[in-house]
Amino acid sequence: EKPSWEYICGGFANAGLAAFTRGLGSKSPEFGVRVVGVHPPPTRTDRITALLRTVAKSKYGDESRTEDVLRDGAFGRVIEPEQVAETVAFLASPRASHLSGVVLNLGT
Repeated sequence: EKPSWEYICGGFANAGLAAFTRGLGSKSPEFGVRVVGVHPPPTRTDRITALLRTVAKSKYGDESRTEDVLRDGAFGRVIEPEQVAETVAFLASPRASHLSGVVLNLGT
């Protein structure tokens, strides 16, 4: 959702998936099915932690400066897996039964 020259291939794939979700979700209610997507920002996982260390080492010469890498992101931090799970639980609940063909961007 936020293009970056450093992540062109991934951004291209994400844009395609978002378009697929919106397109399919615009037709699916006719069949009693909802299609929704969740686009999280960097989420605290082993993969993201390792990636942040690599970027900090490359950018600042110190792998412990992950907070500096995050400064420009959503609220300057990664989000927790539980926050993504809570969003998905909401989207799957009756409270979101009116939604289809949307991609919820959890970052900025």
